Amino acid sequence: MALEIRLSLERLLVGLIVVIVPLSVVGLYLTSESNGNLRQAVGGHLRTIARTDRVVASQFIEDRIADVSAIAGEPAVLEAIQAANRSREHVSDDAISARTTKSNNNGTLRRLILWYER
Repeated sequence: MALEIRLSLERLLVGLIVVIVPLSVVGLYLTSESNGNLRQAVGGHLRTIARTDRVVASQFIEDRIADVSAIAGEPAVLEAIQAANRSREHVSDDAISARTTKSNNNGTLRRLILWYER
């Protein structure tokens, strides 16, 4: 005894459209909602990481400033700076610039010296 169902092609297509279209709309809605929720979650995590890294970087910079301040306060360093300044008194700015450019072609050292002398 074989079970045989006879449907016309038109009824079959209408039935499929009635089922598939609403399921597709629901799927599209759920996909867009989950995409938005995922973006919010990832954004929150990235903001948390950025805050943490900002604190770590700030602490690192503060520690380096404290280190440099300690080094700059050493009497031997102060004496070396004073000796270097005395030896520069009779040298022109052009000669200093030429010497600095020769030893540091990209000018970073000269910019640092100019910033320090402000």
